[in-house]
Amino acid sequence: MPTVTAVAPDRSASGPEGTTAGGGVPPARQRAQGRIRNDNPLVGWAAALGVALLAFGLRVWHLGTPRDFSFDETYYAKDAWSMLNHGYVREHVEDADKLILDGRGSG
Repeated sequence: MPTVTAVAPDRSASGPEGTTAGGGVPPARQRAQGRIRNDNPLVGWAAALGVALLAFGLRVWHLGTPRDFSFDETYYAKDAWSMLNHGYVREHVEDADKLILDGRGSG
């Protein structure tokens, strides 16, 4: 039968003190730099514009939903109207939600 001898790889140069290729580890600043390096200012502006357009698209997507007002939206509007007109929060008139949603500020 043939004899098979296994040789363990030399791991002395790997780990925090070296790379698997045997060289030293580059400084953190060099490792943190991006792989694509382009000093063209148009690339930076195009990237910024792309991010802004993406943010705008996500902001206006489904802007009309939900179609109904929630409790908080009218609750704080009533308190704000009361503080502007009276200087303090007071009891609300009957059907104040409907009045605010109709655009009428007095009841």
